Parts: sequence; structure tokens; C-alpha cells
Amino acid sequence: MAFCKNCRIEVEGRFCPQCGSLLEGAGTTGRPGSPDHPEQLPRLTEAALPRNVAATLCYVLGFVSGFLFLLWDPYNRDKLIRFHALQSIFLSIAALVISVAVSVIVPFPVTLLLSPLLTLFWLVLWVFMLWKTYQGQKVVLPVIGPLAEQQA
Repeated sequence: MAFCKNCRIEVEGRFCPQCGSLLEGAGTTGRPGSPDHPEQLPRLTEAALPRNVAATLCYVLGFVSGFLFLLWDPYNRDKLIRFHALQSIFLSIAALVISVAVSVIVPFPVTLLLSPLLTLFWLVLWVFMLWKTYQGQKVVLPVIGPLAEQQA
């Protein structure tokens, strides 16, 4: 039985199931499709996307992409990306709650005027967050930003 030099765990086969590294002295004689084959690494050991791109992608689909980046392994360990994923989720929930509250509480004629303005506000805020995050700047939104920082 062999041991992984990085994880120090006992390993069967040629690759560590925890970190994916090739064991010392192990050749790559495994056939394609087998767990020993180099194409079958269990997980990414480093992020494939730059931090600013991954943080920006957290906002692209709102809470959906936020949840995805909280689940994806190399990204969920990065505090900045976790912050942007959580802020994206909280921002999406806030947009939904405020939009529904305005349509329910405000009288119908006023809602016809406020609804497009509110939609424009959310669109401008979304584009602003995409732009600033892609530039590598960390924008902490009021109320939801500190919550996201606390959770990240």
C-alpha cells in the first residue's frame, strides 16, 4: 500500500483520491476509463478561472450562479469568491422581495409607474456590480454586504 506525500493518507491505485496527485514511482499504465488513468483526476487542485472572473460570474445569474460558486470546490475555499457569491444571493433575494412588496402594497396606478423604475434600478445595480467586480474591486452593498462578509 502506498501513501500520498501531500495528504499522508493510504492510497490504492496511482492517484490520491483526496488531492488527485500522482504517487511517486507510479507510472501511467492505467487504461483509459480506469481510476488509475491520468485523465480521470478526481477534482481540480487549483482554480481554472482568475479570481476576478469567478467573482464576476457569481453575479451573472443571480442566486443560481451564487449557489454554484458556493458548491464548486476550488472556488468555495476562496473567501473573496464566497463573499461575492453570498452577496449575489442576498441581492437577488432582496430584489425579489422588494419587487413583490411594491407590487402588493402600492396601489395599481402607482405600481405601473414604479415597476419600470425599479426594474431599471436593479439592472443598473447588476451591471455596476459586474463591472466593479471584474475590475477586481470589492463593493460592499449596504445591509446585505456586511451579512455576506460575516457569512464568508
